[in-house]
Amino acid sequence: MTKVITIFLILLSSVQLFAQLKNEKNQADYIIITVPEFRECMEFLRDYRSERGLNVKLVDINEITEGFEDSSLSGSIRMFIGYALSYWQDPKPQYLLLAGDVEFIPSIVVESGLHVDQIQEDSVSMDALYSINIYQNDMIPDIAVGRIPVNNLEEINLIMEKIIRFENNAEQATPSSVILVDRQDGSAFQSLANRLEQSFAEKNIRTEMISAFNDTGIIKVKQKIIQKINDMPLYVSYYGHGNPYIWSSDTLFNYESISELNNFEIPFIYTGASCNFNFDSETDSTISEGLLFSQSGGAVACIGSSGLNLLTTGDSFIKGFWGNVLMKADTKIGDAFLAEQKENFGTYSRRFTLLGDPALNIPAYIIADINTETIPDRFVLRQNYPNPFNPTTVIEYQIPEDSNVSLDIFDILGNRIKNVEQGYKHAGSYSIEIDLSNHASGIYLYQLKTKFGAEVRKMSYLK
Repeated sequence: MTKVITIFLILLSSVQLFAQLKNEKNQADYIIITVPEFRECMEFLRDYRSERGLNVKLVDINEITEGFEDSSLSGSIRMFIGYALSYWQDPKPQYLLLAGDVEFIPSIVVESGLHVDQIQEDSVSMDALYSINIYQNDMIPDIAVGRIPVNNLEEINLIMEKIIRFENNAEQATPSSVILVDRQDGSAFQSLANRLEQSFAEKNIRTEMISAFNDTGIIKVKQKIIQKINDMPLYVSYYGHGNPYIWSSDTLFNYESISELNNFEIPFIYTGASCNFNFDSETDSTISEGLLFSQSGGAVACIGSSGLNLLTTGDSFIKGFWGNVLMKADTKIGDAFLAEQKENFGTYSRRFTLLGDPALNIPAYIIADINTETIPDRFVLRQNYPNPFNPTTVIEYQIPEDSNVSLDIFDILGNRIKNVEQGYKHAGSYSIEIDLSNHASGIYLYQLKTKFGAEVRKMSYLK
């Protein structure tokens, strides 16, 4: 009798799961698909996004396969997404997160169709195809799809920390970008990278262009790349040759180079226009996954082609994505990604994949024009740049109202060594260069006191 009751409860549970997903009264802004072993951890992201105004539906693959039978798991997932987009209540879902690597949640594998210079690619994985509603007779993407390719609970917790750090600390960073370009001297890579740099410049975003090969030698260039990334830029882009494991050259930047990053306080958004960007390897040895799951720094989100691609297509997609980011204040990365998919959704554009939370919020400050004549709406003390520095660095702050201001430098023991700003300041944004050439290398603190309170940040002086 007990066995019969158990079987009945299992069948009843299956019917309830089926009914839940097929219930047309469902309404969600954001769908998170994961596997049972990750579900409890993913509840944190569900609650975090719910507290910020999104209606989130957390679903595991067992629920999907119970309700939507297909010959493949990817087929069942496509049926579920299409059903939700077609039959759930308005407003329809806007964001979809696949929370698991492809061994847990498969991508959609299709014939590649691209053969270049004797390089043949038989198939390619396209998460972008999940964005197309199979119940509609078109190829127009309907939902912003992102993937966090986690393999274990430790990676989930790490990426959650990065999301929180980016969304809560990014507005205290100086809007800046790093563009690494494979070749200079009029190459196609250089020309396209210059266009992207101009897009950032138009929004007064400071950009550092670094060539993989120049007179200083490739080793020094690698050190410069790592230093500039450790200065905590908000955006890092790559134009050049490479594969999922290296940029340009194994001695320039590869998976092992990620261990030298220490920008964890504010992770960046990484985009690659031309370098193959696989995310379906059995181990986390690709640059994209390494940047996401680096414990000392790296990226909060990565965008690139999941297979071989054409440079012109890659440039068009990446430049369009950044254009969407810079166009609208307080946007979400998934909105900018989906807008470019809709605008540029050809065969090769479908290869572009967002690794990260599609609901990741890009704060208004870091995508809006910086106008020193505009009165700020908040009190902010920014991270100094460059950092580490030798011997000078710049500290920026802003105050929304007139106030007495005191900016002091302290050593690591708390002894004040210098006052660099003192007096009454009008509402606005300020920039001060400091010089520590008469002091020893080490960690220093700088503190800004105003009528709005005090804030302290660390900086590193390396001779």
